[in-house]
Amino acid sequence: MAVQGYGAKKWLCLGLAAAMAILLAMDAGAVERKAKRILLAGDSWPFFMWTGGMHGVYFWQGCAAQDGLDEAGYADWQVWGGDTAVPMSMAREWRDNLPQSYKGRVVGRLDILRMELESNPNIDIVHMSLGGNDVGRGYFNDVMPQQIRFLGAPTGGTFVLRFNGQQTAPLPFNATAAQIQSAMEALSTVGAGRIEVSGPDGGPYMCVFDPALVAYVYNGPDNNISVSSSLVGGSVVVDDAHHGWEKSWGTDSAYEKLFFQALCDAIEKVIRQALDVRPDIRVALCDYDYLRVDWGGATELETRYAGMRLGMAKFELTQRLSAMPQYRNRCFYIAPGGLMQYVFGLYSRYNYCAVGVGDVMNPCTDSGPAPGAILLYGPNGTPGAAGTVARPLSNLVKHGITQPIPGGDIDPPVDYYPDDRPDPSVGDPHTHDISPRDAVMAEIGGGDIHLNGLGYKALMKYCVEEFYGEWLDLPKALSSVPMPPAPPESSLPAAKAGAVLASFRVTFSEEVTGVDESDFETVTRGGRAGASVLSVEPGPSGYHDTYIVTIDCGSGRGTVRVGVLDNGTIKDRDGNGLGGDIDGSFSGGEWYDPSAYTLPVSAWPAAALLACLAAWAVRRRGH
Repeated sequence: MAVQGYGAKKWLCLGLAAAMAILLAMDAGAVERKAKRILLAGDSWPFFMWTGGMHGVYFWQGCAAQDGLDEAGYADWQVWGGDTAVPMSMAREWRDNLPQSYKGRVVGRLDILRMELESNPNIDIVHMSLGGNDVGRGYFNDVMPQQIRFLGAPTGGTFVLRFNGQQTAPLPFNATAAQIQSAMEALSTVGAGRIEVSGPDGGPYMCVFDPALVAYVYNGPDNNISVSSSLVGGSVVVDDAHHGWEKSWGTDSAYEKLFFQALCDAIEKVIRQALDVRPDIRVALCDYDYLRVDWGGATELETRYAGMRLGMAKFELTQRLSAMPQYRNRCFYIAPGGLMQYVFGLYSRYNYCAVGVGDVMNPCTDSGPAPGAILLYGPNGTPGAAGTVARPLSNLVKHGITQPIPGGDIDPPVDYYPDDRPDPSVGDPHTHDISPRDAVMAEIGGGDIHLNGLGYKALMKYCVEEFYGEWLDLPKALSSVPMPPAPPESSLPAAKAGAVLASFRVTFSEEVTGVDESDFETVTRGGRAGASVLSVEPGPSGYHDTYIVTIDCGSGRGTVRVGVLDNGTIKDRDGNGLGGDIDGSFSGGEWYDPSAYTLPVSAWPAAALLACLAAWAVRRRGH
C-alpha cells in the first residue's frame, strides 16, 4: 500500500507540475499565437476564400485567403470569417439585417458583423465583397422603377392601370406622364406624392414609388402595376418590377443609375456597421474579376462593362466615406478585374487559334495547322502569342492614379472566362482551371462566377500587395493582460495609502518607443471608479514590444482594464505610429477584478486541469 500511495503522490505532483507549466506557457504565449487581423465579410467570394475555393462547399480545403496572406509574407497573422462570409447573400439582405444562425441562436447579419469585430479586438481589416448577387437576381422593389411601354403604334383607344387591388380611370393611348401620375395618385392604395412618373408622351414611362409604399420583398403581384387595354393598332405592357440589372435600361440610363445607387446605399450601411465598431478598423470593398455571365439579357462583354460601371459607383462610395471625418482614410475600393489573366496567363480553349485573333471574322477552331493549346497571354505579364495583359491597379496613392484601373483583357479573343490554365506537362487546358465549370454549384453558373483555391489565394495576395501589407506593417497594440499579484504599494511613490494596485502586460506587434503613462487609460465597469495609471516599465526610451503598466485600481466593486491611446507618441523603428493615418488606439484588454483575481481566459483550460487534479487527489485520499 505504501508503494501505491507513493505512486499516487508522484503522479499527482507530476500532473500538478505539468499543469502549472501549461498555465504559465499559455499565459506568457497568449499573444504569440496567430492574432486575427483580417475579417472576410459578404457573399460567396469571401466565403470561398474562407473555405479554400469552390470545392470547399462540401469539404474543407484550407483557407485560400490564409494561404495568400502567408505567401505574401504575413504568416504571423490570421484570416477569419466563418460567420460573416455568407454564400449567395445579397447587399439588400445585409442592409435589412436578415437573420441567420449564429452560435446556436438566430441573429441579424449586421449584428453578427458587429459582434465578430467586438469579440476579436485585433481585427482591423474587413475584406468585403457584395453586390454580385444583387446584379444577377436582386430585388429592389422599394426603389426600382416599373416601366410602362407600348407595343406597336397605337392610334386610339384607352388603357387602365391597376395597383394593389384598385384601378385607374381609362387613360388615352397618347397619355402624358403627368396624366398617368395623377391617375395613379388618385388610387387610395397609392395616394398623392407617393409615385413619380416620367417619360415622353407616348412612353415609355418610368414609375418610381415612394419606398415607404412598396414593401421590400421579392417580386409579388401586389407590388407591381398591372395593365389592361383596348387600344387600336397596338398594346401596352408593364415590365415587372426589377430583379437584377437589365440591358434594356441602357448604358448610364436613369434606370441603371437608380439601381446602382440603391445597391451602393445598401453596401454603405454594411460598411458603416463595420467602421462604427472601432476607430482602428479599415474596410476594403473588393470587387470581382471579369465574370463569364450574360445577365439581364446582355452579352458577356456587355455584362462586364456594366460591372465596371457599377465598380466606379462603388469606388465613388468608398471615396465619399473615406473623406468623412469619422471615417477618414478608412474605406477603400479594390478592382481586381483581369487579375486571373495576369497571374495565370490566358490559354486558348481550342486546339488551334490564329495568333492575336479569335473574333467573328476569324474564329478559333478545333482544327488547324498547329494543334495544342496556345498561350495567348503569359503569366505574370510575360508575353504570349497575343502579347501581354496588364496587372490591375487599385491603390491610388501607390500608383499615382486618379481611379482604379482594371487589368487583363475585358474582351479576350476566345470564348473564355479567365480561368483556364493548362498543365504544361499534359497539355490539358482544363487540368488546373481557376474556376472549374463542372464543379459544385455549376447549375447556378458557379463555374463561370467563382474561382478555385488557386484563384482566391491569388486574389488575397493581390489585396495584400495593394493595401493590406502596408496596414499590417504598422505597429499595433495586441493585448493588455492582468498580471497579479500586484506589486506592493510602497514600491510606487505615486500610490495612495491603502490603494489596491495591479499590473498589466501590454504587448505590441513589434518593438516601439516613446511609451509612457500618457499612452494608457484605465476603463472601469460595475461600480468601480477612480482607477489611474501609475507607472510604465521599461519607460519611454529604447525599443520594446512588451511593457508593464501598473495601475491604482480605484475603489468600489467591479472590474478594470487598461487600454492603449494613440496620441502620436508611440513609434516603431521606421517612425510609423499606431494605425498610421488613422486612430490606432486599443480597447480590447482583459478585465481584472481586484477583489477576486480572475485568470485570463487563455489560462482557463490549465486552471480547469488543476482543479480536476486537485479533486482527484482529495477523492484518492478519502479512499
